[in-house]
Amino acid sequence: PTQRKSTNRLVFSEMRRILLFSLALAWLCSACMAAPVGETLPNFEFKTLSGQTVKLSELSEASPKGLVMLTFWCTTCASCRATESRLADLARRYRSKAKVVAVSSSANDSAADIQAYFKRHSVDLPVILDPDSALGHRLGAQRTTTTVLVGPDGKVLYFGTLVKDKKNYAEDALQEVLSGRRVSTPEGPIYG
Repeated sequence: PTQRKSTNRLVFSEMRRILLFSLALAWLCSACMAAPVGETLPNFEFKTLSGQTVKLSELSEASPKGLVMLTFWCTTCASCRATESRLADLARRYRSKAKVVAVSSSANDSAADIQAYFKRHSVDLPVILDPDSALGHRLGAQRTTTTVLVGPDGKVLYFGTLVKDKKNYAEDALQEVLSGRRVSTPEGPIYG
């Protein structure tokens, strides 16, 4: 019995130590994953559905005002289904002012899969591929529909959801920047 109590105390002590370490690590990771608003992003490379390489700077150059809105998206998530028509509408309405693009960072979504999905569901959405999720990892984006608005200088102006509860967080941020104002809500909620 004494040996059993001693063993139980050691096991309990070890479990407590692991739990405290895990909590400390989670706290540190959450601090590292803070929204990157104000940070300048590296010049990430993506692939188009046709297989061409495109850099973040090229997306900015293709944007009339240098603004790029990137929303994480994939063919298999429910929140993407709920927002993809809105995202496609934003891409159409703002094409003369900003580049609005979906970023597929799912290793399971090939260009052919995405094109087949678009054909089946009559979706017309500009998409770039980030199969290694380099952008998502850099931003700490862990959910689809997370959206980032990048200024002409490569700085993150907004980080959060595209839309939630009928509030258009990302579009509101885009409109503020286009009207020459600072983004009033640079960090939106995360939903996806």
